[in-house]
Amino acid sequence: MDEGNMYDIGFDLALNLALGSVSPSGREMVSTSELVGRVCAEDVIALIDYPSSDSSLKDGYAVMSQDVAGAGVSNPVELAVVGTVGAGDPCEVAVRIGTTVRVLSGAPIPPGADAVLADEFAEIGPDYIKALADSDKGRNILFTGAEISKGEVLVLAGQKFTPAKVSLVVAGGLERVSVFRHPVVGLLGTGNEVLLPGLPPEPGKLFASNLALQEAWLHSWSMTTRVHHAGDSFEDLTCAVKSMLSECDVLLTSGGAWKGDRDLIVKVLYKLGWKLIFHRVRMGPGKAIAMGFLHGKPVFCLPGGPPSNEAAFLLIAFPAVTRMAGYARFPHLRLTGILDKDVSGQKDWTQIIHCRVESNGSSIHLIPLESKRRLSSMARADGLLLIPEGVEYIPAGTAVQFICLTDEL
Repeated sequence: MDEGNMYDIGFDLALNLALGSVSPSGREMVSTSELVGRVCAEDVIALIDYPSSDSSLKDGYAVMSQDVAGAGVSNPVELAVVGTVGAGDPCEVAVRIGTTVRVLSGAPIPPGADAVLADEFAEIGPDYIKALADSDKGRNILFTGAEISKGEVLVLAGQKFTPAKVSLVVAGGLERVSVFRHPVVGLLGTGNEVLLPGLPPEPGKLFASNLALQEAWLHSWSMTTRVHHAGDSFEDLTCAVKSMLSECDVLLTSGGAWKGDRDLIVKVLYKLGWKLIFHRVRMGPGKAIAMGFLHGKPVFCLPGGPPSNEAAFLLIAFPAVTRMAGYARFPHLRLTGILDKDVSGQKDWTQIIHCRVESNGSSIHLIPLESKRRLSSMARADGLLLIPEGVEYIPAGTAVQFICLTDEL
């Protein structure tokens, strides 16, 4: 992409450039207790069979199927009970013609037996049973490797670990698995007016709500963050950028990304030698976003206004960060809902509108939020509606795609 095309680009192009410029940030071995939500880095191969031996599916009696062939209520077959075996017990007794072994669910099948007669088909005596039904060969037996075979691929590289996949991996004999490493994300708040949480309030200053929002989203995906603040000076910003990039895999700055007198962060990055990917995107809010690479690490400069910061983070920076953690999909679901109000777009940019989402079970309704209280509107939003460039009006009742920000649906 030549330098003349790096500025004022469309939203779709910016997102594609951001995602296409990053790659997974490495691999690490993780215990199965920490696997949920992580992305598999290489195919997981079963180390053992599951079950490891033929076992009973029911409480009952291990029998030779030929012994009980033709058995019924009117034609019971008497078998001597010669032992009992439970799940996990060693099997020290065999089944021979005319005998049976009591087996509990999960117990190994004794030598000589080839079927299990379920309890409900047995009349129990002091040291014998009467079989009141037949039991064909293999009935009520879970054979060795029936669930998992040694050498079988359990989870493919690139798949996300769910609780059920973790259960499968553990059953296959694994304790630790290779996953894509989560990047350490640096969050740098800029501006003399910004205060980090925990400091005493000061007149004319604002707490860093942008950093709090980013950190909350990142922590919800189990990402590690480093948070710092720098004032509006070349020296402070330069020191902060250098320090954070030394310990982080990706850096997100907030504030100072536009063209004002104190908008210095992009200038600092140029002075440090960064490679620009793009700056300014035709999206509203969020247009001041910039992306580049410094020392081989991605740096996103996000605008300082809360709605602009949120849009640039959620729609471009956050998807790139999750891509670095190995996730192939966009971090939020795209669903379809029915507009409850008319909405207006822009001819020359992608318009982003906060929406409240209501579901009546059969359909989803989007209620566009109109509020001058920006933070309150952001907090109430369940989704983001993106009106593409060139679409200037969408009437109420239209089915539209939106980005869902809640898991309640």
